[in-house]
Amino acid sequence: MPIGDIAPAFDCRAIVSGDLLRLDWSQVHRGGTLVLRFDSIGDYDGSPQALIEINDAVGSFERRGATVAMVWRDPELEILAWAGRSPAGGGPGALKLPMIVDSGGQVASLYGMVSTEGRTLWGHVIVGPDRRLRQIAVTDSPVAANVNELLRIVESIDEDRR
Repeated sequence: MPIGDIAPAFDCRAIVSGDLLRLDWSQVHRGGTLVLRFDSIGDYDGSPQALIEINDAVGSFERRGATVAMVWRDPELEILAWAGRSPAGGGPGALKLPMIVDSGGQVASLYGMVSTEGRTLWGHVIVGPDRRLRQIAVTDSPVAANVNELLRIVESIDEDRR
């Protein structure tokens, strides 16, 4: 999917503030810049620090008119159980960002986050307020994007709009 194309819309199930909800595209995108991070809770077992860092930066993203959502490849019940654990118990604690359940890989497929062998990959996609794809980063290993770099990219997208 080329940069500049309209991002594919989707509806999903997501965990928001501890509740499992059905979200449509407008609730996910919210009309601003959207950062979708594709990940697996297994990558955070015992050390959810990278996730806690992005969660702590939610306010900084929001001040820039951006939303961050995690897209998890794990089963819904595993995500719910893990998300409810405190950092002392190996979980992330209370998260401010939506956790999209994508155990079947439908959202990952829409955004090219599936390998030729059918495995869901890691990475992120940044969608501008105009719904156009602004950045796609994909890898076959669990490498978390740097939060400050994501904020810098979101800020540059915001400057482009002015």
